Amino acid sequence: MIKRHEDLGKAIASQEEKIATLSNYADQLVLHGNYAAPAIGDRLAAVLNRWRSLKDALLEKKSKLGESKTLQQFSRDADEIEAWIGERLQAALDQSPASHRSSGGGSAAGGGIGDVTNVASKVQQHAAFEAEINANEDRVKAALDAGEGLLDGHKCGAGNESAVRDRLQYITEQWNVLIEKTAEKTIRLKEANRRRDYNAAVKDLDFWLTETEGLLKETESEVEKEKDVSKTNPASKDNLAAVQAAAKKHAALEADIAARGERIKDMNALADALIEASATAPSAEDGQTQQQTAAQPLDSPVLAERRAAVNERYERLKTLADFRRDRLAEAVRLHSLLRDIADQEAWIAERRRLLDTGDYGKDLPAVNSLRKKQKRFEAEVAAHEPALRAVAEAGQLLLAEQRSPGSAGGGGSGLPELSVVSPELETRLQTLEANWTALKAACAARSDRLEEALVYRQFVGQLEEEEAWIAEQRSLLEVTAIESDPSPFALGDSMAAVQGQLKKAVLFSEGDYALHSGQRLEDLTATGRGLMAEEGCHYREEIEQRLKALREKLEELERLAEERRRRLKDHFDYLQYLWKADVVEGWIAEKEAAAAGAGDDLTGRDYSAVSTLITKQEAFESTLAAFEAEGVASITSLKETLAGEERRHEQREAIQRRHDQLMSRWHNLRGLTEARRHRLAALQRQYGDIEELFLAFAKKASAFNSWFENAEEDLTDPVRCHSVEEIVALQEAHRAFVASLGGAQRDYETLAELDKKIKAYSLGANPYTWFTMEALEETWRNLAKIVREREADLAAEHQRQLDNDKLRLEYAQLADRCHAWISDMRYSLMETQGTLEEQLASAVSKSAEIAAKREELKRIEALSSSLEEQLILENRYTNHSALSLGQAWDQLNQLAMRMQHNLQQQIQAKNRSGVSEEALKEFTMMFKHFDRERQGWLAHAPLKSCMRGLGYDLPMVEEGERDPEWEAILDAVDPARSGRVYLHDYIAYMISKETENISTSDEVLSAFRAIASDRPYVTLEELNANLPRDKVAYCVARMTPYVEAKTGREIKDAYDYSGFVGKLFV
Repeated sequence: MIKRHEDLGKAIASQEEKIATLSNYADQLVLHGNYAAPAIGDRLAAVLNRWRSLKDALLEKKSKLGESKTLQQFSRDADEIEAWIGERLQAALDQSPASHRSSGGGSAAGGGIGDVTNVASKVQQHAAFEAEINANEDRVKAALDAGEGLLDGHKCGAGNESAVRDRLQYITEQWNVLIEKTAEKTIRLKEANRRRDYNAAVKDLDFWLTETEGLLKETESEVEKEKDVSKTNPASKDNLAAVQAAAKKHAALEADIAARGERIKDMNALADALIEASATAPSAEDGQTQQQTAAQPLDSPVLAERRAAVNERYERLKTLADFRRDRLAEAVRLHSLLRDIADQEAWIAERRRLLDTGDYGKDLPAVNSLRKKQKRFEAEVAAHEPALRAVAEAGQLLLAEQRSPGSAGGGGSGLPELSVVSPELETRLQTLEANWTALKAACAARSDRLEEALVYRQFVGQLEEEEAWIAEQRSLLEVTAIESDPSPFALGDSMAAVQGQLKKAVLFSEGDYALHSGQRLEDLTATGRGLMAEEGCHYREEIEQRLKALREKLEELERLAEERRRRLKDHFDYLQYLWKADVVEGWIAEKEAAAAGAGDDLTGRDYSAVSTLITKQEAFESTLAAFEAEGVASITSLKETLAGEERRHEQREAIQRRHDQLMSRWHNLRGLTEARRHRLAALQRQYGDIEELFLAFAKKASAFNSWFENAEEDLTDPVRCHSVEEIVALQEAHRAFVASLGGAQRDYETLAELDKKIKAYSLGANPYTWFTMEALEETWRNLAKIVREREADLAAEHQRQLDNDKLRLEYAQLADRCHAWISDMRYSLMETQGTLEEQLASAVSKSAEIAAKREELKRIEALSSSLEEQLILENRYTNHSALSLGQAWDQLNQLAMRMQHNLQQQIQAKNRSGVSEEALKEFTMMFKHFDRERQGWLAHAPLKSCMRGLGYDLPMVEEGERDPEWEAILDAVDPARSGRVYLHDYIAYMISKETENISTSDEVLSAFRAIASDRPYVTLEELNANLPRDKVAYCVARMTPYVEAKTGREIKDAYDYSGFVGKLFV
């Protein structure tokens, strides 16, 4: 039936489009005024009513079929659940082996619940049974909830509610019985499982106790065997290992015993639980309980007796293990002590062998090395003493315990007999103490011997250091190298080298030698005598001989040092004399070239050059006199000192020869100086006359050249004027310059006369000027040529300025007329009166007139290009450039276009947004009031005044302070912050502010009706034409598409503004 009903619904849905088409067609007929419009409307209404009734009946039928289907499903589910509960309840009540058959029909083997042999399988089967119960719990609850839903919703149908309620009650009761019986069976199975666990635990513990007791008896027999071996060799390491192995084995056994304690506790807990369950078992009235009791009695006394027996055997086993552990610990202690004593004796014997060596060192490093080893050895002995004392104390403690009454030694304790161990242990401890005392005494004796060897080797080392130092210094002071080389430069070839050796010799005598021959010698003598004074010294004679030889070597070293110092002093004086002689000779050689006049080219020179040479000659002679009093006299005095009889210098003859050569060159220098002075005096007189002529020519030539350069600069300056007056002034100045050329002619003739006199001396160029008469003649001839060229340039420029002035005047007339027209037209545009439509018509007319004026502007631009080609950059007849006129025309044209757009915007706002024409006129009038220049835009400050005049309450802020309200206004009218707000942006903002003032839903509806021409919907094109883009996006996002009420047809790009306004003003 449901399938047939769904087919019917699809058939009815397929007729929906036909009904809609019929409705649209009828609406079109009625809308176009068909003659049978009333009948068509009535018939359409009847058809639509029957259509709605059909669909309502379809929905009602579908609801009833759904209720019937739900009731049938509940009935089927209830039958399945009742059958399943009955089957599972029978299994929960059944005690037979097959009581837990699964849905697959399987069965369990073995007896009933009372039989504990197969309890594990029964528990697993019952767990699966409980899981099945829990898994079906949601299904049962879902069926019960479905039945309650049918009852609550009255969907059972007539006469079925009592049957549904009875079935729900029966299913609930059967389900509760199943849950109860399943829980009871779970308790019985858990009790049987605990009994099985208890029997298994008792059996396992009995087996373990028997096995452990056997192990303890085996360990006792092993200890008895080791007791016999320990009597023959108490300190054997094998004995210790055997006892330690037995102790380790016993420790593992004790760990096992301790671990079994937890098992004992678990067994006791099971027994307590079973006894408690037996005491609280139900009476025999229940038939099932009687069957269980008869099958397997709980026998509480037997449980208690078995538990007590197991606990008693476990405690006895623990006591036996503790006793055995104590005996093994005593055996380990004794054998460990004997092994430690043997280890200490071996250590002492090894260290004694190291002390018995007879090596005390053959030199100082060997002695120091042995001393370091000895210190480490002593430290090792001292560090080992606590360990040895610990072993000795442990042995004394063990002896004391063995001698005390009640000692466990001997017999079955596992320890060696007291009669064998005690004397052996006591003897071993006494031997250990004696060996230790002998080791410490030998260690102290070797330390004393090493200290004595150290003192002797230190003395020998210091003595050998002194002898090595003396041998080294003697090799440096030997004069064999000087004697084998007869050259005086064997001691050094420079003063610095010899002076360095002298300083070293002095430092040696006063420093190193004084130290070694004084304090060092005394210290070595005192040390040697101290060693010789000691009793049993074996080095007395050797020490005395070596000290005597050391004194003799020091005396010989002192003699050699004194001889070397004397020879170095003589050689230094000789080198100093040679150096001074070379300096004097070099100075004389340098002055000889100057005295002979080398490099003096006196031919063709002037007076100043000769005067300079005479001045230099006088300074030269003064230098000679000063040098003779200092340098020559100093070298002569030094020669007398070195070559005197009392000095007996080795190089006396060489010093005398050197001095004679030096004096010969000095006298030659004096003669050359006198001859040069006479030659310079004669030349000075000759050049005095020539100097005056040079000076006169230089002064006049310089003045004449300066005048020419100024005249040339003026005459060659490019002739570029900007007016006729400028070129006339230049022509007058040129005529005055030509008239002044007579004075320049006379200066030129004077210069020619001076040049003739100078050339008579046949000398070189004039030193006071670089001008020559030939260059001045060329300059004079060039001046006449420049004057003629200047006159021609001035005449050409005069004619060019006349032509340019005519072109300026023509451009000025056209530019002034065009500028006046643009100003008048701007004023006319801004002062248009009348209605908005009249103002728009006037603006369109003026815009056409402005476009026609473009031809005249092109003519002005052509004239401006001609002026620029002629490099006419200024025009005194007008201030208007072609660029400024073009910009003014562009601004005027844009103003006209903005005026048209603004007026169109105002007319549209008046017609569609409800803004009155009076308000628009007031906005425009206030803007024009502040636009005094009629530019079509306002700056920010005048705009603020304009808006205050319109009633906007804008706050007064300090300079630099931000005004958020004003910034918001500028964001709307001047977002780029250009500083200009045009009329159309201002009017658009004021219109938007006026439309924002609509505050009630009726006003908003009226505004939308005005935009939509009283239609019930508004189109996207109308929204874009009347609202800003952001507001259009806002409205489109929130308005629903418009659907005709009668036909249900959606109109493209049409929106329901009534619903939008209703939502907006909820």
